[in-house]
Amino acid sequence: MTEQELVNLGFEKIEIQDIESDNGYDYYYYEYEVFDNFILLSNDSDRTTNDNWLVYNLEWSVDDFSIKSKDHFLQFLSFLRSLQ
Repeated sequence: MTEQELVNLGFEKIEIQDIESDNGYDYYYYEYEVFDNFILLSNDSDRTTNDNWLVYNLEWSVDDFSIKSKDHFLQFLSFLRSLQ
């Protein structure tokens, strides 16, 4: 998924300044709150190559489940909302 697709889908950009992380650089990631206390996150900007962003949930292993495309995200979101 591209960064522009994340923005278009309504993900919120979260910026982390070096002073907060103390890792020597600024970075950012995106988050999308599906339900209360259920949030999907993107990988960090410093871990993104060729504008390929992954979306995952902290509770799940990225190796077991990650969303790599806009269509996959929309299908997953539709499935989650059908459970409400």
